Amino acid sequence: MKIKLFYAMLMMNLWAGTCIAQPNNLQYQSKEVTKWGNAVEGVQLSVGLTNNVIVVGSTITLSAQIKNLSTNSITVYVKNPRSDFGVYVTNKSGKVFKISPEPDNSATYAIVFPISINAGESHVWNIPVTVDKDIEPGNYALKVTKRFGENGNYFELVSNLLEVQIK
Repeated sequence: MKIKLFYAMLMMNLWAGTCIAQPNNLQYQSKEVTKWGNAVEGVQLSVGLTNNVIVVGSTITLSAQIKNLSTNSITVYVKNPRSDFGVYVTNKSGKVFKISPEPDNSATYAIVFPISINAGESHVWNIPVTVDKDIEPGNYALKVTKRFGENGNYFELVSNLLEVQIK
């Protein structure tokens, strides 16, 4: 019985991850992507948002796209985009707030949820994020981070910055 429950839960997680991750041939839900973070080992991360005004306590959906311009396939582990991408806002005085939850670092994480992005391809994820009430209204720079692997080495990508207003 426990084994059946384990496999049922595993299949539900795989299905949920598949539904959240979007292949690169779907229309970007946010504004057209024109800006990218710096390339790391030939790989870049971009973040987009449909509306740059965010109401405190609301949930927004970011679109994150990883583009592989290298000559090698890369691996990105995404079980839950909400927590597997780091989402940060920085105010004008330089104070940084992490607005994404901490990732699940369980043992099955790396085994079950790898996504390969071949050379010359990209992949898009929609990331729901809730802006907590402890973040004061004002102007912020928003960025997204994500780790990826290539040939057994791991690197961190940092997206372009988006100017947002939190109300």
